Amino acid sequence: MTSFKEQDPEKVAEFLDILDNLKDLPVLYIDETGINRYLYRPYAGAPRGEKVYDKISGRRFERTNEVEQKLNGSFLIRYIDSQIRE
Repeated sequence: MTSFKEQDPEKVAEFLDILDNLKDLPVLYIDETGINRYLYRPYAGAPRGEKVYDKISGRRFERTNEVEQKLNGSFLIRYIDSQIRE
C-alpha cells in the first residue's frame, strides 16, 4: 500500500477498518464532468509563436454539467444541467 509522509497512520488504520466493513456492499461509481461551450477565442495578444493561456473576464459562457451514477454496469441516474455563467 502506498503511504505519504503527510498521512496520519492512526487515521489510515481507522479508514481501512471502516472500508473492510463495507467490502460486501456493491460499488457505486459517481462521475462528474463539466464542458464549457465557449472555447473559441477570436483575439488574444502574445509574442509571435507563443500561445495565450488566460481567462477572459466579463464574458458570458454556457457550461454543461453532467453527473452519472453506475452500479453493476447499469446507469442509475444521469443528470445534465446547462447554465449561463458570467
